[in-house]
Amino acid sequence: VAADVQRVLGLILPGLPADDLPLVWDHGIQGPQKQGDPYRVMAGRAWWRRPFSWKRHGFAVTDFGLLLRRGVMWRKLAVFPFARMQGISSQQGPIDRLQRVAYLKAHNVTGPVLGEVVGIDSAVVNESLSDIARRASAAVQRDHGHRWAVEDDADAAGATPPAGSAAPASEDTGTSVPAAPPVPPPPPGWAGTEESREA
Repeated sequence: VAADVQRVLGLILPGLPADDLPLVWDHGIQGPQKQGDPYRVMAGRAWWRRPFSWKRHGFAVTDFGLLLRRGVMWRKLAVFPFARMQGISSQQGPIDRLQRVAYLKAHNVTGPVLGEVVGIDSAVVNESLSDIARRASAAVQRDHGHRWAVEDDADAAGATPPAGSAAPASEDTGTSVPAAPPVPPPPPGWAGTEESREA
């Protein structure tokens, strides 16, 4: 099953680094592991919000994107590549302020994938917002998947025609226009026609 998941991830997320794969399966779907959980999970004081899954409910941040892990019986993992994510926000209600926790939400095109975790320590959320913004900016600079047309135009503009190629096509007929042959000099003693002498 793990091999199938990794194969599918390679198709839908071709830019996912190999170092991030354990965050998807080992720690994301099967986690948390007994030791070394890389996910930032709910604060213990907010356990009542997710009484069965509070030890799993959390997120992880890498240079590639944001991973949100939720659920125990129905385990869910959402992966948001920074190069495609539209934004990140936090929210804190009055009860959240009393408990010093907050929401963290990833914004993307509306669809079935939810990007929200709750009950995260406020200090962790504030620190993560700055970290995510920095990593997202760097990821957008590295990504060129949406600029293929610009790159193709630049390549075409800089290309030079090979030697011996035909002349450019005419706009009216779309066929190549050959160069005019040189005019031979007149024969010796030629005085021209009546029209040429009058001119």
